[in-house]
Amino acid sequence: MQMNQATQANVANAEEAAAVSEETSGQAESLRELVDELTQLVSGGSANRPPKRSRHLQVAYKPMTAPWAAKPA
Repeated sequence: MQMNQATQANVANAEEAAAVSEETSGQAESLRELVDELTQLVSGGSANRPPKRSRHLQVAYKPMTAPWAAKPA
């Protein structure tokens, strides 16, 4: 009986690990898309095509001045 419970626990753990792995893979792909989009934004994008829009994040690009680059008053 204990062997059956251990087997069931192992199966449940394996299923949970598979689900977490799948979710993590999806998050990694989303992160890759975001990094690609940010890289294009920082580099000015491609002259031939607009930056690829991420399906997970809509970026409103607005140039900003770095605080340390501001001229003292």
